[in-house]
Amino acid sequence: MNNGLNRRNFNGLLLGASAAAVGGIALPGRARAAGDDVSIATTAGLTVVTMTQLMMDQGFLGEFDLVPSFIPVKDGSKVIASLYSGESDICVYSGFPQILPAIEKGADLKIVAMAGKGSMSVLYSGRDDIRTLADLKGKTIGAGSTGSNVNMYMTALLRTVGLDEKDVIFVNIGGNTEIFRAVTAGVVDAGVGEVMFMYEPDKWKVHAVAEVLKALPEYTGQASYTSGNIIGSRRDVLVRTLAAYRRLYRFMQQGDSEQAWIDARKTATSGKESPEIASLQWKYIRDNNVFGEGLPMDQARVDWMQDLNISLGIQKGVMPFDQIVDPSLAADAEALERKTRA
Repeated sequence: MNNGLNRRNFNGLLLGASAAAVGGIALPGRARAAGDDVSIATTAGLTVVTMTQLMMDQGFLGEFDLVPSFIPVKDGSKVIASLYSGESDICVYSGFPQILPAIEKGADLKIVAMAGKGSMSVLYSGRDDIRTLADLKGKTIGAGSTGSNVNMYMTALLRTVGLDEKDVIFVNIGGNTEIFRAVTAGVVDAGVGEVMFMYEPDKWKVHAVAEVLKALPEYTGQASYTSGNIIGSRRDVLVRTLAAYRRLYRFMQQGDSEQAWIDARKTATSGKESPEIASLQWKYIRDNNVFGEGLPMDQARVDWMQDLNISLGIQKGVMPFDQIVDPSLAADAEALERKTRA
């Protein structure tokens, strides 16, 4: 599959407030080497773009005889379409709450791995009277559409302090970058954005209200998933792909990866972000063990997400774990990654 964008073409993709901060974001297109093709759908968040660049820089996919192409997509629905059309083999790093109702309605999809615990988003506000989650009552909050990743974890955050979606005014603005832009412009009272903005409050005229990862540790916002059809036809390729990403996650959490992250971030942001900010982001990932729990998706995390979906009317009932997750690929990938370590 060979529909990956090259670097020059992808430079034109601008991401709202993040784009204002860092300019165009360049995503590597296709690696040129011998091996089996694998097409990977990627969302356009800065962390995903940086991780993709880091993967290319380190060559971990090549270590498993894979030739990757990366397919940029805007949201979860586009990921599903990309998998069904055969354009992509797998989405490695994307929000998965919307996958559950799709599976309930009969979609031929399977979660095959966890791709980092929690959500690396931070809730920001430019208002002095909003310092805690409880201060959000009656306020306007930027959020995505009902059932989107942002909408889901914002609702869950509110519930931690006894509020719910009826106590605030949700405004569907889009993804994190569009939401943060609205916060800085004063269009909404609060909204989420990338971790990096937390380190430059004076520049953006905002302050952090809550870190989603810390305030909501039960929430699992990112997963790797594919279709049952692709599992049946390309299982070996999928296992090797997941093994390469497991190696990437280990490198981030345990390896000498700080400078490599800074370099990847510089490429991903066209040099518009300082090495100091990139280093702080790397430290945030390490300190919070974002990628350190391994590939297998825990049933308790899936059940927690199902309960949240049901409470919001997005999902009708609890589905069996094996209807949602195929854990065998992650198990085989971890075994392969261990076996092939230098």
